[in-house]
Amino acid sequence: MNSLSWMVDILPGSQVTEVRAFFISKDGEKYSRNQYYRADQYQELELAVSRLESHPEIYGGIYWIMNPLPPEFIFRNQGRRTPFLTRVVSAHATDVIRREWILIDCDPDREPHTSATDSERFRAHQLAADVALNLQTFGFRGIVEGDSGNGCHLLVPIDLPNDEAGSILVKSFLEGLSTHVTLAGVKTDTITYDAPRLTRLYGTRSRKGESSAERPHRTTQIRPRPPLAEIIASRPSNVQSMRRMMEAWAATKSPGSQRSPVEAARAYLSKVPGAVSGEGGHSRTYRAAMLCVEGFGLDAGESTTLLHEWNQSCLPPWSDVEIDHKVREAVKKADPSRLGHLLVKSVTSVAKQSPESISAPQNRSDASAADLIRLGKTLQWIWPGWMQRGALVSIAAEPGVGKTRFVADLIRRVVNGEVWPDGSPATLPPGGKILWMPCDGQWGEIAEIPTAFGIPPENIILNAWNDDPTQGTILDTAAQFAELSSRIERNGIDMVFVDSAMNATSHGTMKPEDAIKFFVPLMRIASERNCVIVLITHLSKEGQALGRRIVGQVRQLIRIVGPATNPDLAPDERLIFVEKSNSKLPPQLISTMHDSGAHYRPLVAPTVAAPTGNPSLAGLLTFMTAGFFRREVDVIASLARHGCTEQAAKDLINGSNVKRYTLHGEAFLAGPPNG
Repeated sequence: MNSLSWMVDILPGSQVTEVRAFFISKDGEKYSRNQYYRADQYQELELAVSRLESHPEIYGGIYWIMNPLPPEFIFRNQGRRTPFLTRVVSAHATDVIRREWILIDCDPDREPHTSATDSERFRAHQLAADVALNLQTFGFRGIVEGDSGNGCHLLVPIDLPNDEAGSILVKSFLEGLSTHVTLAGVKTDTITYDAPRLTRLYGTRSRKGESSAERPHRTTQIRPRPPLAEIIASRPSNVQSMRRMMEAWAATKSPGSQRSPVEAARAYLSKVPGAVSGEGGHSRTYRAAMLCVEGFGLDAGESTTLLHEWNQSCLPPWSDVEIDHKVREAVKKADPSRLGHLLVKSVTSVAKQSPESISAPQNRSDASAADLIRLGKTLQWIWPGWMQRGALVSIAAEPGVGKTRFVADLIRRVVNGEVWPDGSPATLPPGGKILWMPCDGQWGEIAEIPTAFGIPPENIILNAWNDDPTQGTILDTAAQFAELSSRIERNGIDMVFVDSAMNATSHGTMKPEDAIKFFVPLMRIASERNCVIVLITHLSKEGQALGRRIVGQVRQLIRIVGPATNPDLAPDERLIFVEKSNSKLPPQLISTMHDSGAHYRPLVAPTVAAPTGNPSLAGLLTFMTAGFFRREVDVIASLARHGCTEQAAKDLINGSNVKRYTLHGEAFLAGPPNG
């Protein structure tokens, strides 16, 4: 089991909770035993629970009551020297002092009394991330994420009396979330509204059904959490945010299907609190624009009009230029498959319709390629030919070749507004920020780079908070991906470097079934934030970056080759080229590294001696290898498509001045880097 110290991180030390353990008798009957603890007694609880965890044959799981109980309940333990041996009087609904938490339980659909598969669990975390983003839009703060072992929990701090009105409010809120924030195959539980709600004791194992390789028992845990002071301070405002969110849902339904998309969006947006400078204002304003464009399917003009109206509630109001920019960004990043998803919910409950009854909502039609053009879904480059916006890119090389220093030089050029290494003009305004995740723990090297390369240190953003800057290097859960996405948006990041990708996740990156848990969320973030996420990776022993089948996840694969692989290079030279791309490959570069950056020059094309027999094929060979580093098998295949036999192609290559290099057992053709 894991530590239970999280209790004093999210609860006052004096708060009393009931902890209830479930057992299975020899006859197969289930029964429970309970005990009361203060949050600051978590170490005593750890000792008691560790004894239970060592007997999985009789122990079925352990739970706790989130909302506070009367302090005197701690004395119900008197006379019970061994915890959980005998039954103590349990708490009832009327014993709860106040409602201080709402449990949002995102759980995958599956057979009852079974654990979730990895893919089912991942989708539950995806839904939880979407729910969290919607909550943040309406001003919720202090949310704690818990991993239930099979799904994802969001613990929302609130402050409500324990009465019938509070019960109705929380129940209606959970039902609204279940209706308005959806994902196929996953649900938000609507029965977790009761005041004495029991939930998994985080740090213990979830034991649903038989444990198997496909459906294993997993340890529950609390994710990185906000400070206790923030949790407590957020309670009253979260109740206000909850009421606003419910008012927004209600506003889109009345007066029903006669309301136009613009009117429905205006009613919904009127319930979204205005952005406040210094309190995530950029993020909330962008989300408001996305509500208009994606949520209600409005065009740029309609969205801009509504956002200007909503802007009057912001402190201070945004300028017209800034509002227009937010709308343009929303139009670029909107997901065509989700256009109008809030409008659909406001017109009718699609989930209750039979497939035959679903028809196109008012003022909407089926999407086409024209809609992609309208949304500006065209190829956009940050570094033309090398790094594409809205995509994953990989930089791969053997250890010690200089990947980190190459990245540092790119950052220097971005921040200082200099040209790209191939001489193409700068595409980003000077003074911008980049985000760097040093997942290999190279903190000392990162700390020295700003001085060495002339980069303002505040322009290199880390995926962490300033009180613990060495955190944020793991991307496994929905909350961790959501936090990265928010940090990218909050700082206006165009380039993210994950260094290295292998150490950024506990999931494997060599097998597709494991790697998808890491790559798919990153691809979504890159697309939604319209940035490039650069995955720095070492080569496998076979010379593969991220595994053969995983290379398909990245748009550009950039290779860095040193003199150990290419003997024609000088000791301080590196050959840098795009090995794989969804666009035309750019000319290859030779870099000369120095202490504060690098100098680059193009790889000079070789002169190919044309065999007397077939000058046209010789010209094709010149074209294919001029300025490029090509696999020999690809060159031979291209020549074969033009009527050249395999042996004739080899003779043509051997009779030319094109040089052959061996990279990890595979032959490549290129011209010599002779300056």
